[in-house]
Amino acid sequence: MPRGERPLDEGDGPLLRFAADLRRLRERAGSPVYRELSRRAHYSTAVLSEAAGGRKLPSLAVTLAYVTACDGDPREWEQRWREVAAELLPVESKTVIHAPYLGAEAFEQTDADRFFGRDALVDELTAAVGEHRLVCVHGASGAGTSSLLKAGLAAKSGHKVVVFTPGPHPIEECAVRLAVVAGWSAPRLREELAADPANLHLRIRQAAADGELLLIVDQFEEVFTRCRDESERDHFVQALAHAATAATSRCRIVLGVRSDFLARPELADAHLFPMRAMTVDELREAATKPAVVAGLTLETALVARVIADAGDRGRTLPLVSRALQETWHRRQGMTLTLAAYDEAGGIRHAIARTAETTYLAFEPSKREIARQLFLRLVALGDGTGDTTRRIDRAELDDSRHTDAVLAELVRQRLITLGEHGIELTHEALLVTWPRLREWLSEDRQGLRTHRQLTEAAAAWAALDYDPGALYRGLRLLIAEDWVNRAGPVLSARERRFFEASLYAERTRQRFDRKRTRRLRQLVVLLGVLLVATAVTGGTAWLTSQEHLRAQAALNVDAQVPALTHTNKYLAGQLALAAYRLNPCPQTLGRLLEFTARQRAVPGGGPGIAVDAKATLVASSATNGTVTLTEFASGHSIDIPGSGASVDSLALSADGRLLAASYNDGSTVLWDVRSTPVRKWSHQGKRVVVSFSRTGSVLAMGGHPADEVSRAPVAMDTALWDMADPTKPVILATLPSALGPAEFSADGQTVVTVPSGGEASTPQVWRRTGDHWATLPADESQTDRGRADDNQAGRQESISEDGSLVTAVSGDLKASTLWRIQDGRLLKIDTVSDAPAAVAPAFGSRGAIADIEADTTIFVSQLDADSLSKTVELRYAPAGADRAFFTPGGDLVAVGDTAVTVWTMRPEVAADAVCKLPRAGVISQAQWDSYFPMLAAPMPCEDAHG
Repeated sequence: MPRGERPLDEGDGPLLRFAADLRRLRERAGSPVYRELSRRAHYSTAVLSEAAGGRKLPSLAVTLAYVTACDGDPREWEQRWREVAAELLPVESKTVIHAPYLGAEAFEQTDADRFFGRDALVDELTAAVGEHRLVCVHGASGAGTSSLLKAGLAAKSGHKVVVFTPGPHPIEECAVRLAVVAGWSAPRLREELAADPANLHLRIRQAAADGELLLIVDQFEEVFTRCRDESERDHFVQALAHAATAATSRCRIVLGVRSDFLARPELADAHLFPMRAMTVDELREAATKPAVVAGLTLETALVARVIADAGDRGRTLPLVSRALQETWHRRQGMTLTLAAYDEAGGIRHAIARTAETTYLAFEPSKREIARQLFLRLVALGDGTGDTTRRIDRAELDDSRHTDAVLAELVRQRLITLGEHGIELTHEALLVTWPRLREWLSEDRQGLRTHRQLTEAAAAWAALDYDPGALYRGLRLLIAEDWVNRAGPVLSARERRFFEASLYAERTRQRFDRKRTRRLRQLVVLLGVLLVATAVTGGTAWLTSQEHLRAQAALNVDAQVPALTHTNKYLAGQLALAAYRLNPCPQTLGRLLEFTARQRAVPGGGPGIAVDAKATLVASSATNGTVTLTEFASGHSIDIPGSGASVDSLALSADGRLLAASYNDGSTVLWDVRSTPVRKWSHQGKRVVVSFSRTGSVLAMGGHPADEVSRAPVAMDTALWDMADPTKPVILATLPSALGPAEFSADGQTVVTVPSGGEASTPQVWRRTGDHWATLPADESQTDRGRADDNQAGRQESISEDGSLVTAVSGDLKASTLWRIQDGRLLKIDTVSDAPAAVAPAFGSRGAIADIEADTTIFVSQLDADSLSKTVELRYAPAGADRAFFTPGGDLVAVGDTAVTVWTMRPEVAADAVCKLPRAGVISQAQWDSYFPMLAAPMPCEDAHG
């Protein structure tokens, strides 16, 4: 019977857990005896038994042989072994104080005795510096630029040397380093350099004495990445350029720059010195000489392995040093062995450990940025292994966090930033870093989709965002499914490309659906056509005829004004025919113009008044005489004045009373028989008079302007009860209110013009008992700005039922419509933005008439707080300053010297057109020339035979 295994010691250390797992692996393999394991593994039973004994960690080779003999996964157990080995490594052995290798750190001037393999490059650089006073040494990150400048050039230079990195304040850093060498005051030197760039040259001449000074600025790219003060940056660059190019220069300046910053214009005048990769012999010297100088020896096989693992010798020098440092920790006596190198993981596992440590040191948000960056740097193999991928900086978002992650990964030598982009320092990361392998295996198809999206977004940007380069069809469906499923972190450019593709696709789909619907409708229509071709054809014909009639009507309508002067009968016929073909505001207005009745009135003064039914017109002359004219007959009578000129006139609705105000401050009330009923004297205060709709109340309001300045202007409006014209009784005084006043039908609501200069908010008074008060406007719609001080043209009007108000703004540039609701004013709409001095007038059933620019009247219909134009009337009387509707629905416009009345009923206008005197016979050919391809009969054929 074979002897059983010794039980493991008590405890839960990494070594005991490792041994316990090896024993469980053996149990899963059927618990073969150690003699059988020895036969399979080619190691003695004692060695294999000790490997699972838990007293010391077996070598990697023994561990892999044990695992293979038990049918385990060698790759998994190799990773396990390395994790335990790293955990068991004594703390004191990790120190690098006495190690001959620096690891990933750059060589300093004090490390020159360990800096090997770059003698030829140092000599070449020294010669270049001897020939050029400004030299730029450039290479990718990890190429050894800093080590070359410090441990190579600076250490072997025969001049005084100042070495520094710019940091966020390059002038301050330069002053501090230069002051140390020359023994000066750093604060004072900083002030001198900040004051004038030329001072650096002078100070260097002083410090160099009879020789020269070598000024080395390592990591010069920090001037652009860390210095946020653009003026300090420019100042520093100018100081360096002047110090190197001055005729009396005693300075040699060497800049160490990462290759991706070579395109900066600040480096245009520098002599470029590229970092070249080490040769095999130089790499062998760099790997072996530090150990030899320290009294150590290296196995030949170890040197061969290091050279083979180094790969790209231009980027992996820090990795070589780090791997040899770990090998030194595991040395056997004074010898660095290949076995120790393998146990340390070599270059490949050293970089994997660094990647894991660096990744875990990031905060969560930066970890996700690092993860996305590593995945972008991998080119997925299709049937082959994955390889590294070089990307442009533009593929990543330009953010503070991204820059910080990049800087740390570059510092740890995990990625390389160079002239041609960003890439992984060593392909070993793809194999040896478990976390990266896990990321790559999670969703490889998704990663391929992401890579394709990245390349497509870059192509789209290169084509100046051409819509033709967007995703569509199956590619977009795949990308959309991946985005919805995986929720990836896309860059700003990728997100913009994806969303633009989605929008374009949605637009195309909407268009396709619309087209599909139309096609389906067409199919249905074709089906109907099979059943009722004649009906459908007739409908189509009628539709085309409708468009044709509308166009023909508008064409004819445009010709009517010219024909009115030569053949009014033909013009009327055409206007009526155009309206019947296409009833619209233009054709209706043209037809109604044939019903216009105009009465010229004598005078020349400012006052013209018309009664509610437009039967009587009152006008004034400059001497104060008032003329009353019957609109229909033209019969007139004169009411002699007193010598003072008339300010305003008002007729009561029934034409029975006439009120006249004069510029001497007097107001006279007349009856139509020219008998004065009442005379007021306002002590020189001029007013504007107006009657209520019933004529029972006379308003005498403040004059809106006083151009003559002969009498003061009243700023209040007085309301007088005219029940007995011989004995008027004052009802109320409305303060700070100008005339003319407009009344609702019941007389309980009055609108006036505010004298305080407010903007377009109407001044509306509501009577409650014997008290009159103004209505407030809705807070959100009140314009609190002051209007133009000249309020002369401002007017307001109110609807018959007192629910609607219109107002012209103080600057006369807009007319607005307001509703009185719950005791407040609520703005509904802008009636017109055209210049106007007349408030729009209200008619019955929601009609509103607005005079624009004193020439055109638009009649609109108010329906559910929405205005729609129904009639367009031109040729309003000159200087039209008032419009109103008669009780019968006619529209009246009052001008400077004339009053015009239009009927608003098309049937009345049609009858008037047909009653026009015939100017001659209209031939059918002549008529057809106005309506080609249309059967448009002459509308008055029946009336005139």
